[in-house]
Amino acid sequence: QVSAKGKLIAERLRKQQEEEARIRALEEAEAKRIADLEAAEEAEAKRIAEEKERKKQKQKEKIERQKREGTYMTKAQKAKAAQAAQRLEAMRAAGMMLPTDSSQVKKRPVQGNQKNRKGGSKNQESINKSEQE
Repeated sequence: QVSAKGKLIAERLRKQQEEEARIRALEEAEAKRIADLEAAEEAEAKRIAEEKERKKQKQKEKIERQKREGTYMTKAQKAKAAQAAQRLEAMRAAGMMLPTDSSQVKKRPVQGNQKNRKGGSKNQESINKSEQE
């Protein structure tokens, strides 16, 4: 036989153990929730980093392709080309007649090496004669 006081102590002990078990379960659930959140954040950060890397690689491949094709322009070159296009458009708007076909543009004659023009051909002739003899 257990006395009333013993039953009361046993009941308190049981309630205390149940409360500790409940608190432990809540703490474990909270720890699991926090771990899941951290894992999700880490996965999201990894996904974003991979996406950035993929974009960077795609841009690098695009630049390499443009360099191979000869169409790559730096930011400064693009700005210069845009300004040239604006000036050209402004000239057209002002009524200036500009050649539209590249064949109409006269090219300046290309002159050879100045040293060769000054008697270089005479020297070459004398060299050729001496070689023949």
